Amino acid sequence: MRVNMNIKAIRQHKALFSSESVVLLDRLTTLKAQNQQSPLNVIVFGKYNHGKSSFLNAWLREDIFKAEDVRCTVKVQSHHDIKNNVVWTDTPGLDADKHDDAQAKDAIKSADVVLLVHDIISGELDKKELDFIRHYSQHEGKGKLRILLTKIDQVEAELKTIQASIDQQLAAFNLPLFAISSTRYQKYLKQDSTLFLTNSGFKPLFPMLRTATKDKLKMRKTEIKTICGILINDLTNAHKKYTTKKQNIESTLTTEKQHFNRAKQHVLNLLH
Repeated sequence: MRVNMNIKAIRQHKALFSSESVVLLDRLTTLKAQNQQSPLNVIVFGKYNHGKSSFLNAWLREDIFKAEDVRCTVKVQSHHDIKNNVVWTDTPGLDADKHDDAQAKDAIKSADVVLLVHDIISGELDKKELDFIRHYSQHEGKGKLRILLTKIDQVEAELKTIQASIDQQLAAFNLPLFAISSTRYQKYLKQDSTLFLTNSGFKPLFPMLRTATKDKLKMRKTEIKTICGILINDLTNAHKKYTTKKQNIESTLTTEKQHFNRAKQHVLNLLH
């Protein structure tokens, strides 16, 4: 995929952009290097111990990512599913420490799709998750974000109530949401039970990923357009600030000139 822009030259003028927008130049560099054969990059993101690694192992049908009841993923780990040409990336859990948060947020810069994992046992989405969703889905992550509610097998009685509350929290964002159980999907793989497959919630994920893989070039072109729009908006704001500053300086100079001329005339009058 060809992007006709010199990003290195643009970066030389980074003072014109916000710090968040400067980060997007890294993503443009990545997009510029991609083509039809480049794999779809899916980043699994969210708080620690919310089921990210368990989901990945179930989906990939192999214990590739370490998954236990304690904090396990302490660095970004990726696996290339060559058959489907998808790179799956497991990120350190948010809220573990600042280093983990930074690694996770750095990893999503390469994302085509971001799966935000939330353990439904925890109840509603918390402020940190909502803040991320609000910013990411409306800016650099527009069109990329999907929500995975995990461990639904552990909240049978409260599932509908909790999911309804989360649906209400997400109503303004119009994001795809999938309620899943990795445990049930693992049982389906072992027993080949259609009931376990249906109740796992995994079935709707297959068409979603197929569509994302098929449309990845279109998605990336849209993303380039979105990023360029953000950068142009920054330039517009920078121009407005410059114009306002220029007007203020000119106004100050005009006032000072008037004061000087009055003072000069007053002194001349006294001297004569």
